[in-house]
Amino acid sequence: MYAAAGLVTSRTAGRCLRQARELGLTIPKAVTDAEAFAAEVEQVATAPAPVRPSPPALPGELASLVADHVDAVRAHAQSRHVAATYRSDAEGALIDAVRAAAEGWITAMVTMYADHLAAFEKASPRLPQDATAERLDRLTPTQFKHWQTADRAAFKLDAIVHARRDFDRMLNQPAGRFGDLAAAATVTAIPEGVRCREVWQWVSYGAKQWRSATLDRVTRWRALSEAAVRADLTLSLAERGRLHHRAMGYQTWLDTMLTPNLRNVLT
Repeated sequence: MYAAAGLVTSRTAGRCLRQARELGLTIPKAVTDAEAFAAEVEQVATAPAPVRPSPPALPGELASLVADHVDAVRAHAQSRHVAATYRSDAEGALIDAVRAAAEGWITAMVTMYADHLAAFEKASPRLPQDATAERLDRLTPTQFKHWQTADRAAFKLDAIVHARRDFDRMLNQPAGRFGDLAAAATVTAIPEGVRCREVWQWVSYGAKQWRSATLDRVTRWRALSEAAVRADLTLSLAERGRLHHRAMGYQTWLDTMLTPNLRNVLT
């Protein structure tokens, strides 16, 4: 598998392209052309072998039939071999095309994130505080409609944040341990004195809830929203070139209040 600088693979490029399509982002012609070329290479490189012909109807025809089939099998094997030599070219072209498109996709997602966040923040306060996916039967019809709105928005927000991180990998800009949180929210200011540690507890708790694999997405995003209010975070998608800087804001906050041996305990 082709790997460009920074160990970006064609698998990563393919995943980013799928995410872009699922989010309804515009796919540039250079990307679709590269994708078509890669598909063409795979089609020829994995083409099935010629089927052995049926026995001849008349005596004396077998030798000619076999010779023709041998030629077809040999040509097929050679075609597969030569086509396979184009795999690295096709994968490299797809990586380059997706990387070139990623910056534009990130810019488009900033507005998309803000729109879905606004929809979530409008619906979420209209739900009971203890509303979860397991307690939907307790909601009134009106509350259930608000849940559906919040759930749809949270689904989109999850997809945008995941895509945002993958697009940065395409751009060789990994953000480290706080990359997911930095993609969704930014530190406005690091509190001073004793509040530095106190407020961090809200960030840590909210991030753990938000990252949970067992909680429903509405509950997870409500936890992050509440943490953002208490810790004075700004919920916004990281613009291009800003994810690493935003992640360092969380790391600096952590470094300010914790000794090295305690970092893994409270994050």
